[in-house]
Amino acid sequence: MKKVVMFNRKGGVGKTVCAINWAGCLDIKYRKRVLVVDCDAQINTTTCLTLQEGDDAENINNISMLFKNSNYNVEDILHPIHLLDRRDKKLIDTNITLAPGSRELDNVDTSDMYTLRRFLEKCDDMFDYCILDCPPALTNMTINALCAADYAIIPVFAGRDSVSGYGMVIEEIDAMKQNGYNENLIVLGVLINALDRRRALEKYYKDLWKDTVGDGVIFNTAIRDSSDVPNAYEFGKPIHYYKPSSDVAGDYNNAVKEMIARIKKTEGH
Repeated sequence: MKKVVMFNRKGGVGKTVCAINWAGCLDIKYRKRVLVVDCDAQINTTTCLTLQEGDDAENINNISMLFKNSNYNVEDILHPIHLLDRRDKKLIDTNITLAPGSRELDNVDTSDMYTLRRFLEKCDDMFDYCILDCPPALTNMTINALCAADYAIIPVFAGRDSVSGYGMVIEEIDAMKQNGYNENLIVLGVLINALDRRRALEKYYKDLWKDTVGDGVIFNTAIRDSSDVPNAYEFGKPIHYYKPSSDVAGDYNNAVKEMIARIKKTEGH
């Protein structure tokens, strides 16, 4: 199971939406079994992915159990996701499973940095990919996610604030690695999200990103700004279940393909 964390200290750059649509793409386009772990006490990922099932996101088993009881059953936490078909008539199976988040995550003792890693080790043979969605702060829960991950993707907007914040993210990951928390964590790159290709300013900032961190760091595919993305989110669906023919679904196809290639390159394939 390849474990990929979506991480940025800046909020509002689309980490949650990217995590949900990344999972949907790996499921529909690549036929992979995907585990999504919601590490954010705001539980936006959990609320979105359980919306169509009618479950109360705050009353289902969740990962706060990991930090309360070392004798938990993995199966009690895993929540298979079912989504309405294109006609919104019936729930269908997906290849996506959720490890739900909880508002309790801000209050439970997460000081053991390897609790989440141990949980994912128990899931290793059950999934092909794990996508971890983190809060925009370096909390103990975020460090748990970074300690558990093999790879990190940094979603950003094209603007100057995101450019200036990139260095802080890298410094924090490097410091964590130097402290021995997870020396093998690899940053796969920066994913430019919600890019408005009609605006000259957006192109300017995209070029600024390349000049700042280099072509090899930036994903070649940027996720375009599209109303299909928030619409899909509001209906509780990844874009590939909401409108798979949309251009932005194609962006995710290309970006995920690039992620897979980058992972293979780090593994020497």
